[in-house]
Amino acid sequence: VRRVAAVTGVLAVAATGTWFTRALPVKEILFPAAPSTFIEDNYVDPGSVQLSWPTQKRNLIQIFLESYENTFYSTVQGGGMPVDLMPDLAELTEESISFSSTELKGGFHQLPGATFTVGGLLAQTSGVALKSPVLATDIQQFNFPDFATVGDLLKEQGYTNEIMMAANADFGAKRDLFQDHGAFKIFDHVYATQNGYLPEDYSVWWGYEDDKMYEFAKQELTQLAAQGDPFYFILENADTHFPDGYLSEEVTERPHAEQLSNVVLHSQQQVTALVRWIQEQPFYDNTTIVITGDHLYMDDSYFERVGVSADYDRTVVNLIVNPAPGVTAEGPVTNRSFTSVDIFPTTLAAMGVGIKGDRLGLGTNMFSLSQTLAEELGVDSLSERLNDSSEFYNAHIKVKIVPSADEAQGTITG
Repeated sequence: VRRVAAVTGVLAVAATGTWFTRALPVKEILFPAAPSTFIEDNYVDPGSVQLSWPTQKRNLIQIFLESYENTFYSTVQGGGMPVDLMPDLAELTEESISFSSTELKGGFHQLPGATFTVGGLLAQTSGVALKSPVLATDIQQFNFPDFATVGDLLKEQGYTNEIMMAANADFGAKRDLFQDHGAFKIFDHVYATQNGYLPEDYSVWWGYEDDKMYEFAKQELTQLAAQGDPFYFILENADTHFPDGYLSEEVTERPHAEQLSNVVLHSQQQVTALVRWIQEQPFYDNTTIVITGDHLYMDDSYFERVGVSADYDRTVVNLIVNPAPGVTAEGPVTNRSFTSVDIFPTTLAAMGVGIKGDRLGLGTNMFSLSQTLAEELGVDSLSERLNDSSEFYNAHIKVKIVPSADEAQGTITG
């Protein structure tokens, strides 16, 4: 069974040359799980609890880093590498709030349905992972649950929402997800080529390089800040994507034998440089930045080649830059057990939003003293329960039609 799941978890769409990686919850598709009320019993609807919004609403910048995990740090720092691939991000993390699964660098575990980009984004912004079979260009329907997201909540509070990515947002169904949940402006490859940011026939890697994206982001952030309304800006980078990443032409020094190692080193420099730029802007004082990986890197063989121990516990990066005044962790920030879904309420809490009961979705506000579901049950047990069939979840499914492979162009992000 495990061998079948491993093989079918990576699908090659030969007709388009597209890789669709680990997006289908294969176990649930091939071997339907027993029905369970676990999600229904534990889901906290944001509309049913008291949320206390600050008088001065803070801007939110949420940066999802493709495949960023703590393994890329050195073993001395708590990572799994013989050398540190993320020195600049490490320095930024020391200045920020970062919750860790260890005494050193650590982070959150990914859950089933959150091991690929759109699943990770959904889990971290709604507190519920994706359970539905979706997302290949030859599948004509996708199923997203209609649970409230950060985008929904901030839109109701008068925020202007925007998401920027290098790929075509149709792939992975992200266009529909972010238009339906928060009416986001979507700055993707299509937008960039149709609005003069790039030549119409421009296509590199997933659409365009991160080097260009960060410059576009500076322009968009400057414009958003000038509008006067609070804004929510999501940035999703891509150069560190499986397989091996994309090494920018700007990189002149390549100290490592593995391409991905050089890509990660350059990528974390870029991300940190963007944050440093934001810190110099007039809008920074009233802006909180939440930085997380979307999921773990998808090629386990890379870590074998660079000597990471098979026993190393791989977790996803997280750091919160410039939380709202007065927001501090009531309990420990180290030796915590938490998952993708806990980022949802923690993001709102970082902005100064009070959450009665400390829980939203299936997530727990990490700043509070309340335990996460992972701490109550264990990560493995939680994952097993989320794999169970849920009538409650299915009742929230929203079905749409997506373009066929012949109608669409581009690549599905994983």
